[in-house]
Amino acid sequence: LLKQPNKEYIARDDFFPYIKELLSDHPGLEFLSNHAEFQDKYAVTVITRIFYSVNLCHSGRITSRQIRKSNLLSVFQQVDEEEDINKVTKYFSYEHFYVLYCRFWELDHDRDYRITREDLLKYGEHSLSHMIVDRIFDAAPRPFEGGTTDAGGGGAGATTGADGEGGGGGGAKQSTSRDYLTYEDFIFFMLSEEDKANEFSVRYWFACVDVDGDDKLNNMEMRSFYAVQLHRMQCMGHEVVPFEDMLCQMMDMIKPANTEHLVVEDFLQTHCSQVSGALFDALFNVNKYVMFEQRDPFLERQKREDEFDTDWDRFACIDYNRLAMEEEQREEEALEVDWVTMDEEEEDGDNIEEDDDDDDDGDNDNYGNYDNDGINDDDNNNDDDNQSLRQSTSLTSLSGAVVEDDISVLDDEHLLIALLAIHGDHDDDNENNDNDDEDAKNANTHNAHANVGAGASDRQPRGGK
Repeated sequence: LLKQPNKEYIARDDFFPYIKELLSDHPGLEFLSNHAEFQDKYAVTVITRIFYSVNLCHSGRITSRQIRKSNLLSVFQQVDEEEDINKVTKYFSYEHFYVLYCRFWELDHDRDYRITREDLLKYGEHSLSHMIVDRIFDAAPRPFEGGTTDAGGGGAGATTGADGEGGGGGGAKQSTSRDYLTYEDFIFFMLSEEDKANEFSVRYWFACVDVDGDDKLNNMEMRSFYAVQLHRMQCMGHEVVPFEDMLCQMMDMIKPANTEHLVVEDFLQTHCSQVSGALFDALFNVNKYVMFEQRDPFLERQKREDEFDTDWDRFACIDYNRLAMEEEQREEEALEVDWVTMDEEEEDGDNIEEDDDDDDDGDNDNYGNYDNDGINDDDNNNDDDNQSLRQSTSLTSLSGAVVEDDISVLDDEHLLIALLAIHGDHDDDNENNDNDDEDAKNANTHNAHANVGAGASDRQPRGGK
């Protein structure tokens, strides 16, 4: 890791070559090799977390003195030796990156990589008051805003802010970037919100509630924030704690040097490491304050004895598991939808086949009901009559030599012509036998219809056997 030759500090861009090599060589990040977009977001997350913990003055410039005071070099060595990237919870954990990015993505509904005030109000199930959200946009420290362009490279406030290591406060030059939070700004916010026990978090929130900027938190400022909390607790049906009772409880826990006001150093005392965030939650996070008031001592003891070093590590582990379960549930639901779609397509196919069979059955009905020999069942009822008529009438004796067997191969038109010809040739010969001729003609007609029915049965209908 090398600084620029003409610089006396390390800027944001100086970390990118190192993170790039880490992404290409570390076995725990191999699965990101084909996802360039997430590689970039992971690199930005790691670098921003480094500046959050090392560059406590939020100037966007890390000096050699800050590096020596931090754990940065030891963490670099750990990540080089550890194959499981998630075990390096300082800066490099992929699970922590996943939690940060997913939370940002959930709030960024329009996908412009900017969080507005309305978006931030939805964080944590609307746990933050509108007053603190306004102060986050107006006064909260932001990464890289105190540096110059070489310290930026992506943050909206990278090109603004005061020069010098201790800069980073609000100002006219930052009015535009203060209208929204970038991803890097959101990382600062979320790390501070979910772990109020570290030094940077204390300074972050103190800057937000110190409305007059005199580096002192007085009773008037605290009362103005708590008034919003009182109203919210009333609306939510929670037991209302008067301001005086809350303040007395917090003063007993913090034990400030001056009871008239609080300063940053009061929160950074050794005995305040686990309770420093309670006052901030009481002032602007109604959900966490209610949980604090209703806390279980047994659960608090378990929390102090668990495997996590910080509140952020604990939160990130729980939230990552939640996100993983939601993702698995979405995948299962998507799989169920795929199966349902396949079942519906199969049912549609079966219905089409059934419709085809029904059409075939309808065709069979149109052609008549036939037995296995292809003979019309309706005509079978007249077989006996037709047989007697055949016996009484011999077509071979008629002119034209039309044989009974030949009639079976004639179509309707030729059969009618033949019958008319036969009838005409024998009108004169049978003038005295009208009744006999009429019987013979009827016999021929019945016989012809029987044979036409047999011929129609030879035209096998669609789907028939």
